Amino acid sequence: MFSNKLSRMAAAALMAVAAICASAQEFSSEVSLERQSGSDAVFRTTVACNKGGKEAEELAIKSTFNALLHDGVEGLQNGQPMLSEARKDYDYRLYSTKRYTMMLAGKPVKTDEFKYNGMRKITFEVPVNIKSLKNDLEKNDLALNHAWADKKKETTVKAAINPVIVVVPEMNSGDGGFEAMRDLVDANPAYKTGVNKLSELFSTNGYTTRDFRTALENSKTDDVLRDGAQTDLRTMVVQQMPGDIVVKIDIDMKQKGATYGANVGVRAVERQTEAVLAAETFTSGFYHVSDPVVIVDKAIETIGPDFFTKLGDAFAQMAKKGRAMNLDFNISATVADWDFDTESPADGSEFKDELEEWLRANSFQGVYDMSLSTDKYIKATINIPLWDNEKNRSYRITNFTAAIKRFLKSKLGDEYKVSVTALGQKLSIMIE
Repeated sequence: MFSNKLSRMAAAALMAVAAICASAQEFSSEVSLERQSGSDAVFRTTVACNKGGKEAEELAIKSTFNALLHDGVEGLQNGQPMLSEARKDYDYRLYSTKRYTMMLAGKPVKTDEFKYNGMRKITFEVPVNIKSLKNDLEKNDLALNHAWADKKKETTVKAAINPVIVVVPEMNSGDGGFEAMRDLVDANPAYKTGVNKLSELFSTNGYTTRDFRTALENSKTDDVLRDGAQTDLRTMVVQQMPGDIVVKIDIDMKQKGATYGANVGVRAVERQTEAVLAAETFTSGFYHVSDPVVIVDKAIETIGPDFFTKLGDAFAQMAKKGRAMNLDFNISATVADWDFDTESPADGSEFKDELEEWLRANSFQGVYDMSLSTDKYIKATINIPLWDNEKNRSYRITNFTAAIKRFLKSKLGDEYKVSVTALGQKLSIMIE
């Protein structure tokens, strides 16, 4: 009786899976890489279906493409999916119009079939031209996972692959200036170990790192370095540091009876936008050792690849979308002979029309807005890239500031002066 019960359960399970054939929205997860030659890869895909023939074959093809795009297949790019985010409109066209047939490298071949109580589990070898699929994704502006990005092309993905990292201790605005931060690391063995070990871990995971103490010593802004706490330290730390990402480490030592442990908080912040890319707390566990160097080292050893994957994905998303900038254009009270509604003094063109055209040409992915303006004030927003494709280097707010100054000078000439104040992601622009 027990055997019969198991048989009924197995049959019920197989029937449930067989229902997949009736739904294009559900796919088999039994997809593995069989072999690969150049751009062509053959996948072993098994589907459950109450019918064979064309229906099962189509399900196997769709399941293969679904695994490639959204789940990943072991043996290809470390098992990473091709897309960093799904696009339902592309999926719909891929399956409903059988667009996938253009990316097949041949006809699928049935290699095995298992029958059980009238149900079938059928295995196919599905050949796919990976290059054609990738080209189609790029043609349709889908965001590729950074593991699949073409590293030979100078794209914004390069910034996501290897941003420059600087590790600093987390400090509150009332804790003193930059020298206090440096003194904390030099005097506190736990923080010194934490900063050094975390920097080493980032280097091991392929990131370029910079030492914040060397950067501070080499900085020309000595007055800023010696500032007590008149400016928010958190903001100053981020804005004055080199690199693309500032990683802040916070150490909380613990004691439980005769044992000792530590919680090490790690927070990665994009330098110019101050956006938090990844934040997590790692625990050492408790040991019969009171040495903070040993305890902090144990906590950092628990930082696994998931944290770096999360960080890379977050930075890749930012690189893909760009950073948003707010622009406030004002005319000084000292200017009485010109305003934004009149012609440009230097070349006689319509200033607002020229400004909007410049914003359109210099916006990242065409994202900008200049819908709010008067004769004395213009409020605009624009997305700027994180990576300069032409110069093959990161693109910073200072680069954008210099570019907009050059544009304004070309329109205003030498008769007017332009001053730009950067406040994080906001530029306050005064024409005097």
